[in-house]
Amino acid sequence: MKKIIRITFVCMAVYVLNSCNTYKRLGYLQDMEPGIEYSMPSQPEAVITKGDRLNIYVTCSSPELAAPFNVLNGVYEQGEVPGSGVRVSKEDASDMGGFEVDDNGNIEYPILGTLHVEGLTLKELKEQISNRIMEGKFIKEPIVRASFANFRIIVLGEDNKENVYDVPDGKMNIFEALAKSGDLTEDAVRDEVWVIRTREGNRQLYTINLKTKDCYYSPAFYLQQNDMIYVKPMNQKFDSKVNNNWTVTSSIISSVAVAVNLLLWGMRINK
Repeated sequence: MKKIIRITFVCMAVYVLNSCNTYKRLGYLQDMEPGIEYSMPSQPEAVITKGDRLNIYVTCSSPELAAPFNVLNGVYEQGEVPGSGVRVSKEDASDMGGFEVDDNGNIEYPILGTLHVEGLTLKELKEQISNRIMEGKFIKEPIVRASFANFRIIVLGEDNKENVYDVPDGKMNIFEALAKSGDLTEDAVRDEVWVIRTREGNRQLYTINLKTKDCYYSPAFYLQQNDMIYVKPMNQKFDSKVNNNWTVTSSIISSVAVAVNLLLWGMRINK
C-alpha cells in the first residue's frame, strides 16, 4: 500500500512540475501580482518623419470652400468620399495616397504651399493647417483630419500569422501587434523578442522580455513607423512530437493518480 501511495505522489509531482515548466516557458508578465498597482509610462504621440505619407482632409459647412484644399491630381470636382466628409471626384477618391514628407521635412499642400511638418504630431499638424487656413481667411471654421498613410508594423518569426499592419493613428504597442498576428507559438522565445527600428537609413535593435513587467518600460514597447518585430524560435524547439508526448504523459499520470485515489478510497470504505 505504501508503495502505491509513493507512486501516486511521484506521478502527481511530475504532473505539477510539468505544468509549472509550461507556465514559465509560455507565460507573459510572470512577475506581476494581482491587486498591486504598477506605474505605466504614457504612450508618446507618434511624430512625423522624413519619408512619411500623410492623409490630410479639410472639411467645413460649405464643401465648395474646402474642396481646393483636397486637390487630388489637380482636380477637385464634387463627390463625397465615404466616411471622410471630403468632397472630391469619384475617380480621384481611390488615389488619395497622401502627401509625402520630403528630405527637408516639408510637404507641398494645396493653396497653403510649403509646410514644414517634420517633428510634428498629427494633432500639431492639424492645428498648423487649421490656423493657416483661418489666417488666410479662406474658411472661418475648418475641420482638419490627418492620419498616417504608411505607418506600418511588420511581424515575423514564431507568431501564428506573419503580417504587415497599417496603423493610421500611429498608436500600437507590442502586445497589440502580437495579438493581431494571432499570438506567439509555443516555440517562440518570449524573453528576447526583437524590435528593429529604422530612422533615416540607420537601424537599431531593441530586445524585449515579455515575461516580465519591465517590458512596459522598454523604448520599443510603443511601436513606431516601420518597426519590424522578429520573434525567434527556441534553440531546441518544442516540436509537435514533443508536445504530444508531454500531453500523453500528463494524461496518463492524471489517469493513474485518479485511479489510485479511487482504489484507496474503495479500500477504506471496505474496511
